[in-house]
Amino acid sequence: MNKQLPLWLAALGIFLSSGFTNSGEPKGTVSIKKTESGYQLLKDGEPYYIQGAGGYKYYEQLKARGGNSIRLWSTHGAKEYMDRAHALGMTVTLGLDMGHERRGFNYSDKKAVKAQLERLKKEVLAFKDHPALLMWGVGNEVEQFGKNYAVWDAVNELAAFIHKVDPKHPTTTMLAGVPKKHIEQIVKRCPHLDILSINAFRWIEPVRKDITDAGWKGPYMIGEWGASGYWESDTVPWGTFIEETSSDKARVCAERYEKHILGNKDRCVGSYVFYWGWKQARTHTLLSLFTENGEETAVLDVLQKS
Repeated sequence: MNKQLPLWLAALGIFLSSGFTNSGEPKGTVSIKKTESGYQLLKDGEPYYIQGAGGYKYYEQLKARGGNSIRLWSTHGAKEYMDRAHALGMTVTLGLDMGHERRGFNYSDKKAVKAQLERLKKEVLAFKDHPALLMWGVGNEVEQFGKNYAVWDAVNELAAFIHKVDPKHPTTTMLAGVPKKHIEQIVKRCPHLDILSINAFRWIEPVRKDITDAGWKGPYMIGEWGASGYWESDTVPWGTFIEETSSDKARVCAERYEKHILGNKDRCVGSYVFYWGWKQARTHTLLSLFTENGEETAVLDVLQKS
């Protein structure tokens, strides 16, 4: 005799197959939940802690070591990288590349700002339905060496557009360290930013306190972190910076991750280690987690253990 499913169970099956989660949200929805102690990132209604890396290669190695997300700085070539990430079951924080005052962009030039917005709107529409998308990075370090706070009006306008056309994915912007005056302006001018991201290396310890003191009480993320940068390292008398040894990098990265990222998990929704690959940054070894030939460095073993 054929047994029929109870009506409620059959209805549930139809509901789930229709593209919605148990919570009633569309599949692929990323949201932020306020908890008793802070904030939590949710993906499809389930907790999702970002264990990510910024880079364009070696995604299989990241997946094998427990990573779950990639950070890209722009949409240039992004479909290829996002497709690769999705095939491995990983997500992507996708950057929207905005002009920098330090490179000549004038945020008081309404025509230029409007043209930039229209360009970026097209990028949002092109990628908003990609299954790997986790969140939008609205500009990277656009405040660095800048004094024109109108930049945050432009960031907020783009973030507002994202919320309108893509309510499934939150917005963030990445700052170089903790510029107090700029964060104060973000609090005033950017109600459409969901998460604040800080790029912090040697000076990662005070990030939580400093952003809170500047007025940001919401969730945050570490957008870039790793070994100490040349701009914050000790120098020899003739001015050359002192690069940490390989073993020192492994030690400090383990400490930074365990104490200052995982240690703030109630408010910090995750991080992206930098740089997942090889790049020249004053030296070819300073921030690279792989050699030029693709060999892994000691920091990777530390990250997997953490």
